[in-house]
Amino acid sequence: MKKNSFGKALFILTTYLFISIPAFAQGPPIWRQERVIELRGSWYNIGKQVSQYFPEDIYGGAALFSQAMGVPADEAREYYNQVESMIPADIKEELTGMAEGLADYYSFTPDYAWGLILVWNFGFDIFTKHQLEPVDQAGACTAFCFNSEAGMFLGHNTDNYPSAKYPTAEDYGVVYNFIPANGDQSFLHFFAPGFAGVVLAINESGIGVTFNVGRPNKDYTFGLPVTYMIRKAMAKSRTLDEAVGYFQDFQEQGGHYAHQGANILIADFKNKSMARLQITSGDMKISYGQELKPGVTYVACTNHFDDDFSPLSETDKQSASNISSMSRYQKLMELLQQQTTYDLNACWAILTDHSNGLDGLPDNNTICRKTPFTATTITNIFTADKAYYTLGVPCDYLPYYGDYQTIDIKNIIKPAIAGTVRGMFLLPVAKAKVTLEGVSVDGIKHTICTRWNGKFAFNNLPAGDYNITIATQDKSDPTKFITRGIKKVTYDGVRKVRVPYFINSTK
Repeated sequence: MKKNSFGKALFILTTYLFISIPAFAQGPPIWRQERVIELRGSWYNIGKQVSQYFPEDIYGGAALFSQAMGVPADEAREYYNQVESMIPADIKEELTGMAEGLADYYSFTPDYAWGLILVWNFGFDIFTKHQLEPVDQAGACTAFCFNSEAGMFLGHNTDNYPSAKYPTAEDYGVVYNFIPANGDQSFLHFFAPGFAGVVLAINESGIGVTFNVGRPNKDYTFGLPVTYMIRKAMAKSRTLDEAVGYFQDFQEQGGHYAHQGANILIADFKNKSMARLQITSGDMKISYGQELKPGVTYVACTNHFDDDFSPLSETDKQSASNISSMSRYQKLMELLQQQTTYDLNACWAILTDHSNGLDGLPDNNTICRKTPFTATTITNIFTADKAYYTLGVPCDYLPYYGDYQTIDIKNIIKPAIAGTVRGMFLLPVAKAKVTLEGVSVDGIKHTICTRWNGKFAFNNLPAGDYNITIATQDKSDPTKFITRGIKKVTYDGVRKVRVPYFINSTK
């Protein structure tokens, strides 16, 4: 596959990952918030619920992997079969639940739905496996953690390819509160629906994590996606040592990680400790918190590995992606040193940096990034009791909305607007698509689907007026929808609004 086709495919694909940055003729330039949902039960049931709530996200993303990036379902099945013995049982349960939920929603055959889930989950590693040339673009991430008298803070900017050419792109990301019934720990997770892996999360024991692509991966082969091991660490770990131990034990016992290398930061907010894990298919380097200044410890990374672990070749160093990574790391270290107080404000000062861009604008080498090829799509900060985030470019978001989004880790879900869709004889309508759009509130447009009981819910909303649109599947083509009506509701920001919704027909 040629370099240009890879860049084009990844440009298209990443509009589906995390949060896009839509450009509209009308409306806000940046979406205000993610959808927020709580999922309880077995991992199988959690997986099934994800597909039933967000079927279009999963189907669209998997189709894009298959069509734009050339990842066939047969190869995804082959990859899964190669690594199945390495995958934890609860992740297999979740994948099975997602496939069955997707098959049920669209009336797909089980085999077809299973192929879509595998394409969506293993597509990046399959694509990396076939990559013949490095990507000469600069999409990547920046991450840091520091601990000071003000507390511990874990910060991350996710950078992808902007979606200005895709004005129909809405919010493809979800804030999940997973509460498994098997004794695993609950955890807060930011990601796109349909992935069983974890990239940006914090669990009930105060273990937080960020994920960056790492390069160059050496001696890569078929293996476990690193994001699956992060998921295991979030579900099982109560200390930093336990979390790091899962990654170590897997390789020491003969396991291999997949084709994508990884830079992972792990923070233990209870014990005030931190680590950076540099991971290739069969090797790993662990670095613990180092002194930045008296009373301040830190770890930090962008996307390249340390020279003593997996050095970039002279050719690698000339690619735009690695130039960006090295420049951002240098800038990150300068910004960390420049801070006078190491607190939440210092995090935002670093994550919104665009000072060395041309004419004071963000570029590929600033922490806050915005170019025709690369842009920050979501910014996260975790602390011991809060999760903060912005969508799109943070140095645009904060001036536009005036503040960041805040989630209380002990009270993640704040119910706002909920209801039940009913049809003939007052029977609940499953599989209806419910879209919430702000009328007096800028930048909110969320979509979720009803399950078997016809219920829907939107959480963590600001006060204001909203329109709720109900659409049902076209029985001749379950991937198409027929609008059934619109209802206006007002939420006061405190009391949950219950919305009964009746439709005359579901033909």
